Amino acid sequence: CGRKEAAQGALTDTGKGGADTAAVRAESEHPQVAAAAPGNAPRTVVVVQKLTPQDFTLSSTYIGYLLPQERVELRSELEGVAERVLFDEGDSVQQGQVLTNINTEQLTVRRDQAKADLALADSTYDRDVNLHAKRLVTDSQLEQSRTRRELARYTLRLAQIELDKSSVTSPITGTVKTRGVDRGEFLNKGQLIAEILDVSKVRALFNVPEREVRYLKQGRRVQVTFEALPGETDPGVVRMVGLEADIKTRTFPVEVQLDNARGRLRPGMLARVRVPLEEFRAQLLVPRYAVLEREQGKAVFIADGGRAVERIIETGVSSEGRLQVLKGLEPGDLLVVTGQQKLTPGEPIDVRTAAP
Repeated sequence: CGRKEAAQGALTDTGKGGADTAAVRAESEHPQVAAAAPGNAPRTVVVVQKLTPQDFTLSSTYIGYLLPQERVELRSELEGVAERVLFDEGDSVQQGQVLTNINTEQLTVRRDQAKADLALADSTYDRDVNLHAKRLVTDSQLEQSRTRRELARYTLRLAQIELDKSSVTSPITGTVKTRGVDRGEFLNKGQLIAEILDVSKVRALFNVPEREVRYLKQGRRVQVTFEALPGETDPGVVRMVGLEADIKTRTFPVEVQLDNARGRLRPGMLARVRVPLEEFRAQLLVPRYAVLEREQGKAVFIADGGRAVERIIETGVSSEGRLQVLKGLEPGDLLVVTGQQKLTPGEPIDVRTAAP
């Protein structure tokens, strides 16, 4: 019996020794096991930002293009030869300036002939009136003289109208974009003579979504920038807001008028129109990148007592990469803005403050 108990004791001591040796070997091969022991885990370093209420303006930027203030296409009302062409492409023209003459010489002769016919008809009528008073001309003859006089007047008016049409004048002050006629060319009715643009002012045309069109009223002031003129901003005024939305895009056309006294702006340029939509006072704003998506909704982490606390938030509008927070945060909270992606609720953290 004594030998049996001694043998069992020896076996027991040997088992304990083997277990201790295995533990030491595992610790030497995997030192992180010891480092992961409770109380020794390294804290996640995060950067926080203290939340304070701020004022901000909700704005939207729309992309459009420039149009001339006015565009006119002059077309011939007569058939005939262009006797003179007094303009060229790129010329500045004034309202009422003669650009070309079409059969003016021939139509002048026709007008003068109509004048002579009217003078003869007037003379004949005056003579017949005197003769009628002496009962030398019948009532019928006097009525015929009166009718011939009226017809001569109408003929003269028509001849003058045709003559006026033969001198084609510019209806606006502007710049000639296209010349469609050469001297000596025979023109048909409706043929293009010139296209004239008024670019003393220009219009920026763009489309606004239906949810934002309520902010745009005629006379509203906006800011416009251009791809072709980097670093420059021009003020503009809303000139027109479309009455009906496009069925396919559900957007409304809007026009903004801009002054172009210096001639820098040209039709067709790409324009970006920035419109302030609404003013907000004393709101909490968080960077969009600080917000995480959870099944329950949008969430952020705040630092509280050296630990990460997750908050589900309700957001409103966004402005320049920031989200308005309606619920879930309070002024003074320390919002985690760096390192939040790897955090778990309640985790100890090493807090650093973001540079102002």
